[in-house]
Amino acid sequence: MIAQTSPVIVIGMHRSGTSLVSRILESLGVFMGYRQEHNAEAQFFLRLNYWVFKQSGGKWDRPLAVRDLIENTEINRLCVNYLEKMVDSKRAFDFLGPAAIGGKTSIGALEDRWGWKDPRSTFTLPLWLTLFPGSKVVHVHRNGVDVARSLVERGKQELDEADRRVASAKWTHALRFAPFPRKYKGRISFFDEVLIESVRGLSPDGAFGIWEEYVGEAERQIDVLPSSDTYTLRYETLLSEPEKVIHELVRALELDVSADKIATCSSGINKGRAHAYRNDSQWRGFYDKVKDSPLMRKYHYDHITDELDQ
Repeated sequence: MIAQTSPVIVIGMHRSGTSLVSRILESLGVFMGYRQEHNAEAQFFLRLNYWVFKQSGGKWDRPLAVRDLIENTEINRLCVNYLEKMVDSKRAFDFLGPAAIGGKTSIGALEDRWGWKDPRSTFTLPLWLTLFPGSKVVHVHRNGVDVARSLVERGKQELDEADRRVASAKWTHALRFAPFPRKYKGRISFFDEVLIESVRGLSPDGAFGIWEEYVGEAERQIDVLPSSDTYTLRYETLLSEPEKVIHELVRALELDVSADKIATCSSGINKGRAHAYRNDSQWRGFYDKVKDSPLMRKYHYDHITDELDQ
């Protein structure tokens, strides 16, 4: 597929600021999808990435299986063909919205700058670059300890909710075992019940390991692309110097945006979210444990300064 305008694909680990970057891009005039999840993820591309992960047996918190799919020539080809058909199908209305009513029946026919954000694209990127060569790739990275902390805290909330659901559930319909999930009087069966999104993400070490896999994969992808097609963005610098970073982002993506628009986008960004682990003694201890790991050192998270206080 040759799109009239190459997309902007935002990659990076979950909980790393990709949602903030997506919303900034949208405010700068980049169309990031009509129907979006609460994390600013276009439902259309989110579901397609989920489909790719499922073909490989992978999951967002165990993503390395996708590499097997990418490296297998035949299944890679089949997946690209399937994705192309979906992008050109009426299902693309989920992404296009009113643009489809205006005659843009294909995503590839979009003339204005467009794109999407989904951390899973970090691993599925080669498939998308086959469909959309010349795409601009924005990699967002954040301190791995803050990412792990965010995942663990979210996991604890999910556990509390799961505890309430299990305590209040009526499991009598589960006594009739069946080989496949089925509905019972309109309710989803026992077999479909998901208690928690990521067991791996419940522990600091497990959550930090997920971060390492995403950052490492993003690095692998970026290294083989022309530098003119990529931009790596440090989340903490975006918070401390938003106007400067957004200026750089605009230049990298070759967007036509006024200085006033950039200033407006820069205002209201919460600087206090950077290095939030420092407010928790347990996580400060975990930071001391992992700060000398290769990726923490490579991305200069091994020696945290008071950059936000300057």
